[in-house]
Amino acid sequence: MKKVNFHTHTSLCNHASGTMEEYVIHAIKQGYKVLGFSDHSPWKFEDHYVSPIRMKLYEFEKYKKEFIRLKEKYKEEIVLKLGLEVEYFPSLMDWLKQFVVEEDLDYIIFGNHYHQIETRSTYYGSITKDDEMLKAYTLSCIEGMKTNLYSYLAHPDLFMRSHRPFDDLCYWASEEIAQASVKYNIPLEYNLEGLHYSKIASRQEYPYDSFWKIAGRYKCKAIIGVDAHCPEAFDRGYYEQAYQDLSSYGVEVIDDIEYRKWEQKYENR
Repeated sequence: MKKVNFHTHTSLCNHASGTMEEYVIHAIKQGYKVLGFSDHSPWKFEDHYVSPIRMKLYEFEKYKKEFIRLKEKYKEEIVLKLGLEVEYFPSLMDWLKQFVVEEDLDYIIFGNHYHQIETRSTYYGSITKDDEMLKAYTLSCIEGMKTNLYSYLAHPDLFMRSHRPFDDLCYWASEEIAQASVKYNIPLEYNLEGLHYSKIASRQEYPYDSFWKIAGRYKCKAIIGVDAHCPEAFDRGYYEQAYQDLSSYGVEVIDDIEYRKWEQKYENR
């Protein structure tokens, strides 16, 4: 299986470091054949809210211009793809679809971080300790997958970062997400940044074993995502471990994604 990564951030999101070229160089050195940039998407928020954790709308041009330069410079060494990591904000999905078409993106991935609006108090990695918020996270994952816009669901087990025990509701959430993944043909991401968090914290956050055992039982497909926030993320050596973990759970590991899914029928199926 070839090494690929479609989850790469840049300093434009204000919580990642390094130049885009440094990410490319590190990926090449570690044997990656395909590298997709998918920094946190800018949004045209209705209340003119300015997010501190994603690029501004006017900065997208800089992001795209540098991508095009690197794609040409390194075309003999690695395949580069242009994408974004995107939330599911129902009121803004029509705008999003228009934006990704106009900017000619290769793909977008579904990073479900926030409940309804984007403020620190609504981060699913914290608030899903509450049962109602875990239900909300699960249902929004499913609704987002239904749109057929996203190439895959990033860190689907993000809710385990809330430090709750893997109880009956977590089991329900995992089953619902796994079933939707199969029904709508949306792969799930095995997130290496989460694996790194867990090692630093000396506790399992995500990827979470119990979630992935359920994913294996439902025959879900998985893509390994570095979720790189620094160029050195490619040097950590977790990729092979992730492949072995997923194989042990009975999860099929894929090394490519569907591109430009918004060109398919866009409706809640």
